[in-house]
Amino acid sequence: MNNDEFLSRVICIDFLNLDYSDVLKILRYRASKKSRLIDILKSPVKLKEAEVECPEKVVSLFDSLLKWSRLSKNKNILDFFETVVRDSGFLNYIISTDGSAGKLWKLDTLFEEIKKLAQNHKDYRLNDFVNYLDILANHRISIKTKSKKSSSKGVRIMTAHRSKGLEYELVYITGATDGHWGNKREMRSFKIPIISALAGECASIDDERRLFYVAMTRAKKEVAITYSLQGEKGEQLLPCQFIGEIDGSHLEIIDTKDYEEKFSLTKESAFSEIKNAGADIKDKDYLKKIFFEQGLSVTAINNYLDCPWNYFFNNLVRLPKSQSKHQMYGTAVHETLSHFFDKYKNEENLSKKEFLDLFRNYLMKQPFSDVDFEESLEKGEKSLGGYYDFYKGKWRRSVINEFKIGGIFLPIEKTESGEDAILLKGKLDKLEIDEDGKVNVVDYKTSKPKSRNDIEGKTKNSKGDNMRQLVFYKLLLDNYEKGKYEMISGEIDFTEPDDAGKYHKEKFVISKDDVEELQNKIKEITKEIISFSFWDRKCDDKKCEYCELRGMMK
Repeated sequence: MNNDEFLSRVICIDFLNLDYSDVLKILRYRASKKSRLIDILKSPVKLKEAEVECPEKVVSLFDSLLKWSRLSKNKNILDFFETVVRDSGFLNYIISTDGSAGKLWKLDTLFEEIKKLAQNHKDYRLNDFVNYLDILANHRISIKTKSKKSSSKGVRIMTAHRSKGLEYELVYITGATDGHWGNKREMRSFKIPIISALAGECASIDDERRLFYVAMTRAKKEVAITYSLQGEKGEQLLPCQFIGEIDGSHLEIIDTKDYEEKFSLTKESAFSEIKNAGADIKDKDYLKKIFFEQGLSVTAINNYLDCPWNYFFNNLVRLPKSQSKHQMYGTAVHETLSHFFDKYKNEENLSKKEFLDLFRNYLMKQPFSDVDFEESLEKGEKSLGGYYDFYKGKWRRSVINEFKIGGIFLPIEKTESGEDAILLKGKLDKLEIDEDGKVNVVDYKTSKPKSRNDIEGKTKNSKGDNMRQLVFYKLLLDNYEKGKYEMISGEIDFTEPDDAGKYHKEKFVISKDDVEELQNKIKEITKEIISFSFWDRKCDDKKCEYCELRGMMK
């Protein structure tokens, strides 16, 4: 109950029936006041301050959560499960939604698993079951389902191997092309003698023929065999040889022209992205308001390009989320370097020991576990110690550390509500100022060094986030106090060595075209956000936690 990250996800669950705009207001209020979420949920006064429209409903939900939390510790899991499923409205929610039969079956399967575990373990509690589920998830093990007996009609998709011993009214065999069924080309070395290789191929095709026969004979009434005459790349395809081996008296050739014409008329609507109304108008107004109030940072931009819902929950709504040990380590390193270079520019030359003592002190401020602290300390002392030795005497004294820029406005096309600019803001790790007043912007990275191509987003798995960051800083500085600081270059400074123990910095000159391209991208992102065109979009990552969280909401 005291975990803000957990509670924030709970109140987003749709069947708990909190008003969507109220959830957003609560999360934003928590972020602005830096309050604990539990203190807000139980306080009608704070809920009213957050402008929540139905504070009574929120307080009532909190009381229920508190009751269930106590129940989980005092009752066995069977009693807990039955109570929560009933009192939370979850059962009614399932019954009232599409596909209720399948969902009820899954719920029953879960209950049977709980019952089995409770029978085998005395005083089995919720926490035990959650740990059990974590173990299953980590090892990619599914809960064994009981046989589903249902008279409802439906379609089952399976391999020909899985179909053995089963029967269905209708069977569809798709992709019956040469090479997919029969004549499969496998990469293998030559066999000697040749006769044995040929014999192996014959045996292989006979196996495929028997499997094709198995698939066909699963049908009680009829089987439909389909194949395409053209592949995805436009290449010509041939039907598999097994079709030609079927007695013609049992075959009916169907002309697909009519089907193709009907499909061509409907395919655009059938496969286009579903567009729902999105948020209620009051929600839209509220989200637009906070969007224009807080503007965009480069982190927000990168998060949006990664996944719109990553941006929505982490930057716009500001969902509470605990830092990983890697993030905490990075924070400690950044604070150490900022403090060190502040001392250095004031002619204070800290020793290596003093430098590492700084790191230890900042690391101790992070909420590490004992094990993670020791691992991070060892890693940091090794990498930062090497960093100190590698660059000692080469640092500039004329620097500005942790340079914050806010209040930069990028003009955009005027919106319905009258806004004609988007706020841009950022914090630059370090400005190195030369004798002419021109600056090199340094951004620290605590990861292993990356290549220039990787930084620029020119490699397969790179998204170009680091380069976009430097371009964004150029955009900020160009518009800061009439160009007070002319950025002539941007530099990625890796605080970790490569495998050979060498430290790397990659410096880039940012062009006007780079800045203009980013400006256009920011305008495009702004348009998508205020028009809510991203509302029903999901990213390419099927395991994305933010898309999953979006699916939990109404």
